[in-house]
Amino acid sequence: MPSNSLRGFTLGGFFIMAKKPKLTTLKKKLDKVHSYYVRLRDTDSNGYGDCVSCGTTLEWSQGQNGHFRPRQHLSTRWEDTNTHLQCSRCNCWGGGESYLYAKELDKRYYKGIADELVAQSREFKKFMLFEYQELIAEYTEKCKELLKDKNFDLKL
Repeated sequence: MPSNSLRGFTLGGFFIMAKKPKLTTLKKKLDKVHSYYVRLRDTDSNGYGDCVSCGTTLEWSQGQNGHFRPRQHLSTRWEDTNTHLQCSRCNCWGGGESYLYAKELDKRYYKGIADELVAQSREFKKFMLFEYQELIAEYTEKCKELLKDKNFDLKL
């Protein structure tokens, strides 16, 4: 008899293992829920916030999850101090406006955080399947908490 810790089902006397989710699928799901979290975190109760780089006011759904250090660096990809509400002009066509972004980070948090994020982004980080799942659950809960104080609804 298979262990209770195995996930799957019995079919015709055989135990069929459940298919493991792929890392790429989990990474996309985490990106999506983290993007919701950042955009909700950085907006007021009506869903409006300011771009971290240029200060333009925009609605949460029109904003993007801008990264100070690019997403390719997994060690900072989902770091809260590395991600903020950003307009598409700065995030896409402006290449992230990293100079303005760094100045704003130093103002929001403390002087030198931008340099720390640059150093942290150079560290190697590999996420395991369970870590993606834990982060997805964590940011989904954070989104639900943030939505309690918003005057609009979002299906997660």
